[in-house]
Amino acid sequence: MPSNEKTFYSAHTVLFIIAIIACITTWLIPAGQYDRIEYQKSKNKFVLQGKDSTIYLPATQNTLSKLGLNIEIQNFTEGKIFKPISVPNSYHTLEKKPQGVIEFLQAFIKGFYSAIEVILLVLVIGGLIGIVNATGAFKGLNSIISCS
Repeated sequence: MPSNEKTFYSAHTVLFIIAIIACITTWLIPAGQYDRIEYQKSKNKFVLQGKDSTIYLPATQNTLSKLGLNIEIQNFTEGKIFKPISVPNSYHTLEKKPQGVIEFLQAFIKGFYSAIEVILLVLVIGGLIGIVNATGAFKGLNSIISCS
């Protein structure tokens, strides 16, 4: 007798479909990026990274205002903002680099390589939880919690 129960795709299938969609969009959506500004604490300067240039600017509130950034300078000098920030109204198109079959297949390997620390952490923690569960420590902990 056939089952009327609906099943959903596995996580691997969903991720594979998302990767295919992302690969196809490299052919459809034009490439581009904003200029980025970053604070260099050692030189007490901003580095403005553009399409074809790198410019050093004084690390002042006036510089941020001229670039259209409504951010306090203290956020940079105190280390609250430590990554590059996009500069408003500086978007420019880049050369299109559509992904082919080889790049698509290499994307999985490159993704594993760039996230290996997280993957290993999850595997190690999962193994530790498995060991603790096998010893019955979770059952003992559960009985202690339920008694109080």
